[in-house]
Amino acid sequence: MVQVLKTPEERGKLFRFGPIEIGLTAAFGGLGLAINIMRISIPIGGGLTFSLIDTIFAIAAIIGGPWVGAIANAIVCIEEAMFLWALTYTTSLSIPLGLAFHYLRRPYYYIGLAAALLVFIGIMVPLTDIFGFAPWYVGIGIYALMWIPQVPIVIVVLESFRRYSGYMRRLIDGAAARKE
Repeated sequence: MVQVLKTPEERGKLFRFGPIEIGLTAAFGGLGLAINIMRISIPIGGGLTFSLIDTIFAIAAIIGGPWVGAIANAIVCIEEAMFLWALTYTTSLSIPLGLAFHYLRRPYYYIGLAAALLVFIGIMVPLTDIFGFAPWYVGIGIYALMWIPQVPIVIVVLESFRRYSGYMRRLIDGAAARKE
């Protein structure tokens, strides 16, 4: 029988915020804030840019859990002119993504990555229309185009972490190996 969900011992507590999580929050939040302040991005055409901030907050949520991702994203959003929009944008992906990686085993958590992206697009497309940035049908294309290059990068970074660092493998695969 295929085991898709992690056992309670493997996943540990969902609402843990100890020294490891504080360090991850500071590291990813600080790195994202620095990239956001310097406006480092790659233009992909049509006024859209590929920003490493999205990759950073996705990895923060995957490694540290949904709350680490949400708090690191709040740190990144401090500098934004539209703080509420940026905070909604980042946490609408980091919380479902962190939950998917918390509950699902490898390689099934990549299905959780796709599901989290669908939740993200489902939240952001109406908000794009409500805030008046673009009509909803344009929002679907914008967010899909933005995340097409992000997903392989997130997967490559995660698998590199898993392969070359035993400590990161324990962080990604489950909380059971962490010392509580």
